[in-house]
Amino acid sequence: MEIDIIGTKYRTTVDENGVVRSYYRGRKERKAKLHNNGYMALTVVGVTKMLSCTIHCLFCTYHIPIPNKLPQFDHIDGNRLNN
Repeated sequence: MEIDIIGTKYRTTVDENGVVRSYYRGRKERKAKLHNNGYMALTVVGVTKMLSCTIHCLFCTYHIPIPNKLPQFDHIDGNRLNN
């Protein structure tokens, strides 16, 4: 199930597998790159500026209910590349 990412200029979605798609020029899968902090990240076009987002944060924000609005997400297995 794809869920729209709020705050992007063009329709952008994230699915339950952590795949991010942009709909600016048709349906296009976005390729994440390894960021210097060790997490997989990509840049999306925000309403007012470019936003750099880690894949695991996008996934958790839109697919996992967070009852207490905790400030950060962590990988259960400790592997930063396993989104």
